[in-house]
Amino acid sequence: MSIPREVLDWLLQSSIPSIRYLTLTELIDISPEDEGVKNEYKAIQNSHPASSILEKQVASGRWQLPEHYYSPKYRSTHWTLMLLEELRADPNSTAFQDGVEFMLSQSRSRVEHYSKSADPGFTCLFGNILRYAVYAGFLPDSRTQTLIDVVTYSLTNADCSCKYNTDLPCSWGAARSLWGLAAIPGNMHTASMRKSIQAGTNFLLAKYNLVEANYPFPEGGRIHQIWNKLNFPLFYQADILFVLRVMKQLGYAQQAQIQPALTWLQSRQNQAGRWSGSSPFQNRTWSLSRDKEDTSRWVTLQSLSVLK
Repeated sequence: MSIPREVLDWLLQSSIPSIRYLTLTELIDISPEDEGVKNEYKAIQNSHPASSILEKQVASGRWQLPEHYYSPKYRSTHWTLMLLEELRADPNSTAFQDGVEFMLSQSRSRVEHYSKSADPGFTCLFGNILRYAVYAGFLPDSRTQTLIDVVTYSLTNADCSCKYNTDLPCSWGAARSLWGLAAIPGNMHTASMRKSIQAGTNFLLAKYNLVEANYPFPEGGRIHQIWNKLNFPLFYQADILFVLRVMKQLGYAQQAQIQPALTWLQSRQNQAGRWSGSSPFQNRTWSLSRDKEDTSRWVTLQSLSVLK
């Protein structure tokens, strides 16, 4: 699709260098080796919000509680690494490397337990850890490989069923598991990865309807209110746009089953060529911007990347 120049200019006016960098590389297709793009990448590392988040470490690669990675939501180490990956913080920095090492070490016993069990466990958590571990270059690490074993088993054999969804298959878990696998280059996908990606895609797009969100939920439950909004940032949750981002990264954006969701996304575009964003967890995570338009910039950038 053709992107209006005014929309690109609006995105490039953002105070968040990550938005400017991704606009240049993902929407305008300028090489990361371009000097202007390199300058934006440097700005990500040296200015708000990434640098401000890094300054909040309580130990190298750890945030909030130095020995606990999950609480408080959404400022402890696990959630912070997720956010820094979305911001394109330098994965080779000492802080990021130390954070991933801490997470893989702290979660190891739990992941190994589930790798030996028929219980698929908390694959939203494991898929998210996998995502930033791969981003930081930990793919060859045996602990990362065990994460892959757990999420591929869950996708292939259990549709990411979860006790927090009363042991029913979970769309959020499937989306987050695929998010982790999507970080792995396609030419490095094993047969079991490909099988699990197909199973997860089938669950999200074929067995159920992405727009209707008619996925299993407990008796008396309902579709979560964020599903039909365009949200950023999200953490263990998912919405339609997030699933579309995952499918785009996996190379499934042209599947016939995804077309109704793409049509739905296009219908949300306003006359100015933008999308309105929501940030339901902004008061519980690190501050990204004082400009209220930046949430809409994030989801506009992501929507255009999906539709491009």
